[in-house]
Amino acid sequence: MKVNEYTALLTPRVLLVPYSAHHVPTYHAWMQDPAIRAATASEPLTLAEEYAMQRSWRDDGDKLTFIVCAAPPSSEGGDSNHHHQQPPATSITTPRTIVGKVDDAPARMIGDVNLFLVPDDENEDDDANNQPLRNSTVAVVGELEIMIASPAYQGRGIGAAVLAAFITYVDRHLESILAEYSATSAGGATATTTAAAAVTKMSLKHLRVKIGSTNVRSLRLFEKVGFVRAFAGKQAAEKREKLVETRVYNTVLHPQPFPQ
Repeated sequence: MKVNEYTALLTPRVLLVPYSAHHVPTYHAWMQDPAIRAATASEPLTLAEEYAMQRSWRDDGDKLTFIVCAAPPSSEGGDSNHHHQQPPATSITTPRTIVGKVDDAPARMIGDVNLFLVPDDENEDDDANNQPLRNSTVAVVGELEIMIASPAYQGRGIGAAVLAAFITYVDRHLESILAEYSATSAGGATATTTAAAAVTKMSLKHLRVKIGSTNVRSLRLFEKVGFVRAFAGKQAAEKREKLVETRVYNTVLHPQPFPQ
């Protein structure tokens, strides 16, 4: 997405910046680790493919991405938005300007956090039945992904700090995020279906994250920030024990609908 193109999020512990070309070599180096690829369900890419992926994530309207860095040593922190790199001349002045390639230099990079917007399954069910959507609204679901790749920052509560900043940003800028999603082919495809013909707006139903049932660290992280466990599949209740025993992926859902 381009909604965060000139935005950095600064907290006392972490700095979140848009995923840019100068981050790619370090990101590519992280993904050479088989353990990281397994944890993120990623395939190995060449460096050229990694650059192409970075451009895609910047341009695609269904993906919101920040690179996670250690907060600048001189920072007093805070949860406000800050300009990143060289903002347009018309931008509002803020107390702290984040300097690209300095505050987010490779040595300061520690991971990434992402939001992927996907149509809600209930939209597809309504479309299949050729029935109008409730309240003339297309609901989408936000899938979260987070990676703390630097071993030096794992197990220190950094993940919770990242999620708090990221989810706060999504909440405060939800209207702009959904507008960009709707204007792209991914969102536009949803809006052109028969069921969505009378749609007047889009809404984010909830946030969720898919985690391997043996990934105890990630499960604890998301439960710590308020997510609860649920199991994938329409007959989830009957298959709950089987899902646990076979270690297939389960889904952690936000306990409440996302604020509208």
